[in-house]
Amino acid sequence: MGNFAEDFLEKLSKQKAGYDLWNNIIEDLNAKSAHASRLERENAKLTKIIEEKPSSDIDSPTSGEKTARVSLLEEKVYKLQEEITELLRTKSSTGEKLIETQNQKQELEKRVAVYEEEIGQKNTELESVKKASVDEVNTINDLKTAHETVSDEYAALQLTYNQLEKRYMDLQTENGHLTAELLRAREQMAELANSEAMMAAKLAKMQEQNELEAALRNATLEPMNVPGGRIGSVAYSPRCSPPVKKINEFAANKGEINEVQFSQDGFLLATAGDDREIHIYDVSNPASRIPLQATLKGCNSAVSSVAFASNRKHILAASKDYAARIWDIGNGKVLKTLTGHTGSVSAARYLTANTAVTGSSDRTLRIWDLTKLATLKTMWPGSTCTDVASLSIDGTLIASAHFNKQVHFTDHRQSNKDAAVVTLSSRVTGLAASPDFGTDLLAVTRDNEICLLDIRQMTMKMKLMDSNFRVVADYTRCAFSPCGGLAYGVGANGHTSCWNVQSGKLLDTGSSNDDISYISCAWSTKMAASGSKSKLVTLWTDC
Repeated sequence: MGNFAEDFLEKLSKQKAGYDLWNNIIEDLNAKSAHASRLERENAKLTKIIEEKPSSDIDSPTSGEKTARVSLLEEKVYKLQEEITELLRTKSSTGEKLIETQNQKQELEKRVAVYEEEIGQKNTELESVKKASVDEVNTINDLKTAHETVSDEYAALQLTYNQLEKRYMDLQTENGHLTAELLRAREQMAELANSEAMMAAKLAKMQEQNELEAALRNATLEPMNVPGGRIGSVAYSPRCSPPVKKINEFAANKGEINEVQFSQDGFLLATAGDDREIHIYDVSNPASRIPLQATLKGCNSAVSSVAFASNRKHILAASKDYAARIWDIGNGKVLKTLTGHTGSVSAARYLTANTAVTGSSDRTLRIWDLTKLATLKTMWPGSTCTDVASLSIDGTLIASAHFNKQVHFTDHRQSNKDAAVVTLSSRVTGLAASPDFGTDLLAVTRDNEICLLDIRQMTMKMKLMDSNFRVVADYTRCAFSPCGGLAYGVGANGHTSCWNVQSGKLLDTGSSNDDISYISCAWSTKMAASGSKSKLVTLWTDC
């Protein structure tokens, strides 16, 4: 584009030079024409003078000087007439050339106008090309920058790959040494699984035998001799007392504490909160300062539930980032991540050492194989799940709480259509199963009630009520006592309530700060704990 403009301008310059030459010629001709006109006027004056003088005056000897002057003038006039004739001839030819030149000038002006129009168009195109060129240069610079970034990332990835490859080779070397140990471990796991199955069968048989013995005793007792005055049943005396004395209070998480759970031995307390962290505390000496043992990180949103594994080394927790995770408490690392839900995971519980169940706001329950990190089964209860609970020692019977006021009882070995449903008076916020896999299940509802459900009959036995008990969240939890005979609930104004599940009687209440609203609780053999909406954990005892 630039070469065309230069050539075109050079061509125009040459044509302008020719045009200027013809202009100079025309100006010269005009000057000569003016000179010829002036000579003609002088010639006319001289002719007039000669005609006016008498011939005698001209030929007279006394006028010799005048005669010489007239001769000189006549000679001059003759020369001027010749010069005028030549100039007229030149003027005629020059006029023709002038006409031709004017025609050429007009043609050149037309061509110049056309060329100027083309130059305007070409300049417009040139500006567009320059603008496009600037954009392309910017794009090229951006691509160069991106290329440099990708090159740096590639170098970093290559270095990481080399390190991983080296680590892989090291692991391959170690693999040979670990194979024998792995085989022995698998054999031990198989033996443990067999032992667990045998113990489960033995426990089921013992439970069946105890029920038969209790029925036999009830049949032999007379109505008036039944302790507690209830016909056809044996009164139950709980082995625990209500935990209504506050012994400690400390700040745990940085926001709401969605759930608290004790380890099986009662020496560790886990708190899960909106700060996306799980804190592990040593509560072996609850009356003194509570030391922080570990902080487990890795969730991208609030932690909604937490549960200890039976080995006391691992933690299973659910998160609102659509996943559940298992941590190693010793080193604080995430061991396994369970993904697949399309909504926030509201609860995650162990069923056995190698299986777990999760409930989600996507209206599904999932059964997980923790060794393969695979979903064994997906169940569709049809409503947002708020909590789940394991009801049998082999993990086959599951209870789930839902926003549609229902509690579902499901044997995950059977089809989804075989689930039994109990409908309560309001949406269910939390569940608590009997710690010894008994026949009772607690369900907290949003209308400030805790319902006692019969697992065998899939029915509601009674409602546990307290006029001062106020549920403050859609995910409020409740708890059973370690003996399974008492129910424990927490709520607004720092209020706690304890009921006898056999009689439904409110035994005692506890009170902390009125500004505290409790949403979670747990009960170990040593104490009870309640987590609040204001990052505080309160420890309670019965003495």
